[in-house]
Amino acid sequence: MPEPRRPPAPRDVHGSIRGSQANPLADHPLARLFDCISQQNKFDFELYGYLDHGFTWNPDSPADRTNGPVLNNYRSNAYQMNGLYLVAERKIDPNRDAIQLGGRLDQLYGTDAIFNLTTGLDENIVTDSASRFYKLAYPQAYANLFLPIGRGVSFKVGSFYTTVGNVSAYAPENFFYSLYFSDNIQPGTLTGFLGETQLTDTINIRFGPNLGWNTFDNINNSVSYAGSLTWKSRNKKSQIQFDFQNGKQRSAITVADSNVMVYSLVINQQLHEHWHYMLEHDLLVSNSRTGTIADDYESYSLSNYLFYDFNERWRAGLRFEWLRDDDGTLTGVDPTQPAAPGSYYDLTLGLNWHPRDHLRIRPEIRGDWQVRDSKTMPAAFDDGTSTNQVLLACDILWEF
Repeated sequence: MPEPRRPPAPRDVHGSIRGSQANPLADHPLARLFDCISQQNKFDFELYGYLDHGFTWNPDSPADRTNGPVLNNYRSNAYQMNGLYLVAERKIDPNRDAIQLGGRLDQLYGTDAIFNLTTGLDENIVTDSASRFYKLAYPQAYANLFLPIGRGVSFKVGSFYTTVGNVSAYAPENFFYSLYFSDNIQPGTLTGFLGETQLTDTINIRFGPNLGWNTFDNINNSVSYAGSLTWKSRNKKSQIQFDFQNGKQRSAITVADSNVMVYSLVINQQLHEHWHYMLEHDLLVSNSRTGTIADDYESYSLSNYLFYDFNERWRAGLRFEWLRDDDGTLTGVDPTQPAAPGSYYDLTLGLNWHPRDHLRIRPEIRGDWQVRDSKTMPAAFDDGTSTNQVLLACDILWEF
């Protein structure tokens, strides 16, 4: 039996202390099987993934059993198996001076899948699940080509996650169980082409065309564009990343063939050996929601994160977010019911406990509140009856 893979080095930004790659449990049969397949196949692909499940308690006990525009743990007072996530990946090594061909296929089953469906792809692979909450999705399916030109150039072709924002649909990359409101105004998956290269020791760029938000079909016969610029200091303590997505969009956040532009600016700064700060600013603008010229809308946000590492096993995090929604862009789990225009706030205190390298437990307490532009508009929480809520949540995340 092959030796199990070692845990990756600690991350130098947000998220798990141990990182986002697989941390298999050496004495578990499933981990041993995945390690064996990963190390003894002629195609050099790795198998790994995670199981994430949790519970969210909402003291208000809303009649619709949802937590307003909160996404992945949107079910109130209910257990959720958020995701059984499997990955088959052939990685490329950017330090290797050779042409390389890689790729990745992701499969997700659980309550998170509903937020990661790609129109025109998932329904063609598998018929819709009979369950209202549990779905099957293939959020990433792409080939990756690496060319040893300059410092190396890679090309990703297929369906892949957006680079906008600091939150990932791959749960181990996130510190908090719950997602911030800003995830409502960001694309999930893109289908297209994305080139990437390391310009200098400190600067990385990505750019490429795609078919728009969360779609595999070119339903509006239009091409969108995504790109990013990342700067990281030589001492690895500072990082600034700017990402954007721009182009005509239909179905995800507008029913018209109107132009939608969204960008995120994320700043990471290591303050001390134990302290880490992160700031994110997002902006979304569109010239129409329904096709009417005067029906433009915008939304923008500012999110602050502060992390403290007690030791290798314990980490604390604080998140404060303000999101301004001028036109009711937020839709949450029901896109037919836009939120009331106004300002939204999220204050979350959480812990990450790693009892073992492969295992993470993420308890948190979260307070949400809303300041509506008009009190005649429906409230965002407690089934439209309250402008605030408190959530107590915890999940268990096992990587294999």
